[in-house]
Amino acid sequence: MIAQNMTVVVTGAASGIGQATCAQLSQLFSCADSQGHTCVVHAIDMRRDLDETAALCVASDGFRLVPHAGTDVSVDPLPAIDDVTTLINNAGIQEGDDRQVLTNNVMSVMRCTERYALHNPSIRSVVNLASTSAHTGAELGAYTASKGAVLSYTKWTAKQIAPRATCNSLSFGGVDTPLNDRVYEDATWAKIMRMTPLRKWLSAREAADWILFVALRNESMTAQDIVIDNGEMYNHTFVW
Repeated sequence: MIAQNMTVVVTGAASGIGQATCAQLSQLFSCADSQGHTCVVHAIDMRRDLDETAALCVASDGFRLVPHAGTDVSVDPLPAIDDVTTLINNAGIQEGDDRQVLTNNVMSVMRCTERYALHNPSIRSVVNLASTSAHTGAELGAYTASKGAVLSYTKWTAKQIAPRATCNSLSFGGVDTPLNDRVYEDATWAKIMRMTPLRKWLSAREAADWILFVALRNESMTAQDIVIDNGEMYNHTFVW
């Protein structure tokens, strides 16, 4: 349910899925002005510049973006934000040494959840970004391990914050974001599409729509992971 006055924290908000989520929230609450709904989005990213995210957001009386640039949520002091109603743990990396990947992808989720959800009576929903890699073991070892940890931590969190809030994760397959630029070379991309039954990847906007459905509309699902991957996982290679 969309609350009358919402305070949303989005991590990894400078590009890709996080940026699209902020933009979609701005559109949603610009349409909700006449109903008196308001939304303050705290956009957090380790990058120094959130201007592009701000430029993509629709200005309205019902929406306000508060940027927190230059904050690495896995290690830096977290911003003091009161009465958070929705936490979207999106920040993550694929490449780097194993310690960097594990720290960024796991500790960012744990630290933000501890700060903004576990002991917060205002929290209503937490959405964590996992990955199909957590289910299949595909991609890089540390990345796969980190997303498996997110799945487990999601279930633990759901128990801690019930009955006042839900906590779920989303496992996307391929998403068209700058994080995946390296796969767009023609031969690699053609091979990926042959293995993807729907012959496409998600756009960042579609990923954001899924996030906001689970975060804002869902009232009854908790401790679950949803796989959205254009059929990648069911296209197995079993041979009779």
